[in-house]
Amino acid sequence: MRLAIVCNNYGQNYDGIGSFAKVMNENYPDYVTGLVFSSNCLSDSSAIKKVFDFGMVKALHKARYAVKNREVDAIIIEYPFVEWNPFIIAAIRKLHIALKKINVKLFASIHEFERVNVLRKLVIKRIVKYSDALFVSDSRTQELLSVYNPKIFIRNIPSNIQLNGNINFDLKSRNNYAYFGLINSAKAFDEMLTAWDNFNNNKQYTLYIMTATKFEGIEESHNNIRFCYRYSDAEIGEIMEKCAFCLLPVKPQIDSKNGTFKTSCLYGCLGIGCFCSEYSNLPFNINMDNYSINSFIKALNKSQDIADGDIICLSRKATEFSKKFMPEHIANYVAEQISKELDEIN
Repeated sequence: MRLAIVCNNYGQNYDGIGSFAKVMNENYPDYVTGLVFSSNCLSDSSAIKKVFDFGMVKALHKARYAVKNREVDAIIIEYPFVEWNPFIIAAIRKLHIALKKINVKLFASIHEFERVNVLRKLVIKRIVKYSDALFVSDSRTQELLSVYNPKIFIRNIPSNIQLNGNINFDLKSRNNYAYFGLINSAKAFDEMLTAWDNFNNNKQYTLYIMTATKFEGIEESHNNIRFCYRYSDAEIGEIMEKCAFCLLPVKPQIDSKNGTFKTSCLYGCLGIGCFCSEYSNLPFNINMDNYSINSFIKALNKSQDIADGDIICLSRKATEFSKKFMPEHIANYVAEQISKELDEIN
């Protein structure tokens, strides 16, 4: 099966969806050959640049030519893109027309819907309308999009970063905390930093902030922060492995769509944040009531009340939990569903 993969920032660890697309492609079963159509666009680019960036419009046109040349059997679009160019809608429509002419199936892999902006919602609705089937991350997204297309499969989200080798739990430091991901309005980042300075007044703890978002002067203005800008997957993994805790200030809460939480678990970190009902009772999570500064301080203090032996035990449980989100299982599921859809037309 020749599968065209259309996504923004393929394989870039600064974009969770681009990272997801690569992980999936690398773990599809042997009968799947992935052809990638992508373009890079940073999340911290200006709104004007995102609107006028034609990278993904060109990628969609290239995918359409591949369809016309009968180089692909199916196409999957991983969305949202970082780009906001409205011409993406026209490019998707042209792709849809080309697909229908030779009976090639289109699949949409939607990572977020409820919280995206108006333009992205419009694009999603169009993609969903044109698709033969959808893959979504959770039942809430399934419910919202079933109005536009009833054929929906729920697939899990794996870790953003993959594990190489085994975790040495005994070497984890209870004084090391991690933050991994973009810095944007979807995170209670400022509250987290204020709470960190209060909690770490004596500078005995270290917070590693691993991100692809530029943030000037953060090390100088806060208590013992190490700013790790655009580190490689291997470098991120090395830091995560030596951290006992991971701060996850995802608004409104951490749920099944969050790949950073899966990375935290994979590396045996105890998560700190507001968790959905499905995850709030997991023993290795420190659940916050809200993202107020006081709630952050309370959770950080609680993390230091956990005994060393318990941290090691909980860390092992977190890594064990992460195994249910192994990328090969998710990739096999997606490939299987696509194959079944293709079998219907053969």
